[in-house]
Amino acid sequence: MGSHVSKATSQTGNLGNQVSGQAGERLEARLVGQERSDSGNNLEAANSHPEAREEAASTQGKTSTSGRRSSLLPELVEVEDIFCPENREAQLGSLFDNVEVPLGYGDQGDMSWWRNRKNAAENALLSETSTGLKPEAICVDDDSVQHVLFRKALSEFYTVSCLFEAEEALSLLSDRYSNGKLDCTQTVLVVDNILPGKSGIEFVSDVRKRFPRAFLPIVVLSGDDADTTAARAFTAGADDFISKPVTPKHLASRVKAKQLSMIRHKSLQEELTQRNFLLQRMLPRPVIENLSAGQQLMYEKKEEVSVVFADIVSFTTIAATMGTDQVIIMLHSLFSAYDELTDWHGVYKAETIGDCYMVVAGHTVQSQRDHGNRAVSMACAMVETAKSLELPNGDPLQIRVGVHTGPAYAGVVGRKMPRYCFFGETVNTANLMESSSFTNCVQVSHATYERYAKDRRVEGDVRDLFVDLGRRSVGAGAPMRTWLMKVGDWQEAVAQLPQGSKHRGREGQ
Repeated sequence: MGSHVSKATSQTGNLGNQVSGQAGERLEARLVGQERSDSGNNLEAANSHPEAREEAASTQGKTSTSGRRSSLLPELVEVEDIFCPENREAQLGSLFDNVEVPLGYGDQGDMSWWRNRKNAAENALLSETSTGLKPEAICVDDDSVQHVLFRKALSEFYTVSCLFEAEEALSLLSDRYSNGKLDCTQTVLVVDNILPGKSGIEFVSDVRKRFPRAFLPIVVLSGDDADTTAARAFTAGADDFISKPVTPKHLASRVKAKQLSMIRHKSLQEELTQRNFLLQRMLPRPVIENLSAGQQLMYEKKEEVSVVFADIVSFTTIAATMGTDQVIIMLHSLFSAYDELTDWHGVYKAETIGDCYMVVAGHTVQSQRDHGNRAVSMACAMVETAKSLELPNGDPLQIRVGVHTGPAYAGVVGRKMPRYCFFGETVNTANLMESSSFTNCVQVSHATYERYAKDRRVEGDVRDLFVDLGRRSVGAGAPMRTWLMKVGDWQEAVAQLPQGSKHRGREGQ
């Protein structure tokens, strides 16, 4: 507490303004008398305000540390009693920590009274903190007088925890962080720049390094109002800088204002993060950036993508025999399962039309190198997922899936409700692969088969994973060579094919 003495004089005038009536005069006289007296003048001289001032003006000695502590304690108690309502009298808290009570002070009954008061204060603070009724203000200063002023200024709005050293504060902050309370809605940190061992600015830097994700308001106080000190504080991570002396009202208003500002900023940041998250689920990041920059019509050619279409078998009949609400619930369950699969396989959900679900891979840098593998794996997973679901009447849910690979155009057209769409023959052919597929099966084009084999070449020959269906009529155009993936009900599908239309092409590849 030796360093407290050097601060006492600078705080005396300010303290006198904050303490009302005779208690304030006595405390100011006590501080002045003890700061200037080499021998520690007697209590009568210190309690007499005019005489104490005259003695202080004529004395150049230094304060005895133990004498200052012993004579200051009764005044601190009385001051605190004036500042706080009766039901908050116990909130002296850690004010009495590290304060030496001299052996000559009072009798044993008085000593017991000090211990009981300290214990009651600690219990009251623990009780109020646990209820969560107020945010916590953690104040770090090596001066007990400043602790009184912190409580005077902040206890109306915060549960005030006062600490003397940086290491104590770091330990408490670690505890709050582990409990999820190191946040602007629950905690503020007020730090004096003069601390034992390290400066308050160094302490702030340590806090920011140790808790980089904590949205914690930090206010630094300093008797040095130089611009360089403030600049160093902000560089270290402080959110506000206050020059001392400071009145309780001014301190409280600055701390509250900074906390509210950070709460608003955090709320806005969380809202923007949520909006960006939703946008990124609907549009690729480059498209979002272009739209934000004001670009309206945008499209680009993709050299090669793999497109997946999945459709519910006999959906028209199902929709006609079921209630609309049941159809919506069924589609929601199925499409939600598909949505999770898109994240797992790293593919893009392009759109849904009725019961049709369209997926694309290869249009982004991340999926270009293995889009064939991603698309086919997604298609197989869709079949397995659908087989685990049922229609509302208890019948099994059945789907068809088709995949094709080739060039396509992608872009956003229109101004309202922008959608990232794919255009071109590749999209049409993928749709034909689906419509000509089989129940609970995946049919892929020869282009997709080759791309899949290329993506999986490290794993060896993939022909055993497919059935070669040869050239089939999949639409109004010329027949196409297609392959059936060995998943789902592929064996039933192969059994229905005419003789000679399967297992061909192994020699003619």
